[in-house]
Amino acid sequence: SHIGDAEATEITAAAKEALAALGPRDVTVLLAAIPYEDALVLARALPQVDFMIQSGNERGTVAPQRVDEKPPVVFSSAQRGQALGKLEVRVGAQRPFVDLADADRLQQQLKTVDGYLSFVRGNSKDVQELKARRQNLQRERTAMESPRTSTFRFTWQVLNSIYPEDAQWRAEVLKV
Repeated sequence: SHIGDAEATEITAAAKEALAALGPRDVTVLLAAIPYEDALVLARALPQVDFMIQSGNERGTVAPQRVDEKPPVVFSSAQRGQALGKLEVRVGAQRPFVDLADADRLQQQLKTVDGYLSFVRGNSKDVQELKARRQNLQRERTAMESPRTSTFRFTWQVLNSIYPEDAQWRAEVLKV
């Protein structure tokens, strides 16, 4: 069941009050034990939160999501013990936080453009467009990787019976 309008108002008011009582902070993570759809509603009302980790009645690994392209980034932890989510955060001077998965996609696009450029010769309109595309992609990627940029990376590790035996996995879990 979903929270009703009255309960949503109470939850939002209580969350805003708690956040105000915290005072200044570098990063704000909100844990929300409510259905995913309700977490998205709550996220819209709390742009001062950087990350919201939701747990509830959903199943599956959902990609991080921003409501209306604004903070917070909402993560669903609804794997019921079947997967472990890992959030790595780098706090820089610039906000909002940038998803490093986007930087990874830019890198793949750069490789694709470089591949095309390695096969075409001359100075045709197509070559000029590819070079311009490459320059724009590189500029975007450089901005994302600047030490001033706040970034995050979220990954899922699906659990199964081999992990208790795996030394690398054990070491990763012990970091947590």
